Amino acid sequence: QARINQLEIIWGPVECKLAGNLTLNYLGQLTGSLDLSLRNWRQTLEYFVKTGFVSKENATLLTAGLTMIEGVNK
Repeated sequence: QARINQLEIIWGPVECKLAGNLTLNYLGQLTGSLDLSLRNWRQTLEYFVKTGFVSKENATLLTAGLTMIEGVNK
């Protein structure tokens, strides 16, 4: 079992915070829960598209998914 008390990444205007618990199940797969906080993720995604790190198609999917999650947590 692993406990992540707080992992914080600050990169320019982007802030990412992660905490949670992870364990391996009987199949050797990670299970558990993580709390994730992202600030200014849209700017980061735009940068990743400009640099070719993320394709426009994947950015569109990520934007849709993260926007849905963002709406649920408001």
